[in-house]
Amino acid sequence: MKPFEVPCGKYYLVDSGYANTNKLIAPFRGYRYHLANYRGCASCRYNVEQELFNHRHAQLRNVVEQTFGIWKERFQVLTRMQQFPVNV
Repeated sequence: MKPFEVPCGKYYLVDSGYANTNKLIAPFRGYRYHLANYRGCASCRYNVEQELFNHRHAQLRNVVEQTFGIWKERFQVLTRMQQFPVNV
């Protein structure tokens, strides 16, 4: 079985359960991350660059999750997909 590979020139946005690598982009640990931490604070400043990165990461991840939610509503097959071996 071939190991999981990220296509050349591409990156995967991952949550904090993964480590940052040259192909996986995870948020910085120990800094604000969740969008709720940034709400209601129009004039808030980021304390460090890592908070700005984490905020942008959370915004992008939110868009990706919303997109999959829309696709699941539109294409019901995505909610009832059968399991197949990776090589299929």
